[in-house]
Amino acid sequence: MLLFVRIVAATALAGLAAEPAWAYVGPGAGLSLLAAFWTLLMAVLTAIGFLVVWPLRRRLRRAKRADAIARGEPGDGPESRGPETTWPTTDQRAH
Repeated sequence: MLLFVRIVAATALAGLAAEPAWAYVGPGAGLSLLAAFWTLLMAVLTAIGFLVVWPLRRRLRRAKRADAIARGEPGDGPESRGPETTWPTTDQRAH
């Protein structure tokens, strides 16, 4: 713990002793920084949006499928597409 306190104190002293850099940063660097920030922000918000919407879409699909089954409509699984798209049984395999 003492080592951590010493490191923090040394970092703080080095930061306070440093003089500011008097350099001109043109508009291109500022716009690049803003573009990178907005891109990162939008990526994070999109990821959060997908995490929120995914369970809702899944619930809606399950409800839709349950309604179709209740009405007696064929499902969307391979068994509803006909025998040519399902896996062959042991009787249908060539020996």
